Amino acid sequence: MKLGFITRAIQHCRTELNPLQWAMALLFLAFCWFAVFGNQGLYTYYSLLNTKKNLITESQTLQAKLDELKKEEKLLHDPRYLEIIIRQELGYIRPGEVIFQLER
Repeated sequence: MKLGFITRAIQHCRTELNPLQWAMALLFLAFCWFAVFGNQGLYTYYSLLNTKKNLITESQTLQAKLDELKKEEKLLHDPRYLEIIIRQELGYIRPGEVIFQLER
């Protein structure tokens, strides 16, 4: 049913439109095509919006990591925290301390 309507509309346009009207219709269709898919069209706009959203999310993630690293940097200037890290990571002990290792 819809196909018949479209066919009749096309036949009507063929018989009723003069060449100037056809040219204007084609120009309008070309304008619509470039407005959607052109270099600065809607497709590019939405693609850029998506890229912007992803970059904002990544920026927030990196900012959170930077804040965490700044906190850790402040902790590394604390002698007690530094001693804990040296003992855990490098296995150092103070003079006079004895290490007990349990067999597994």
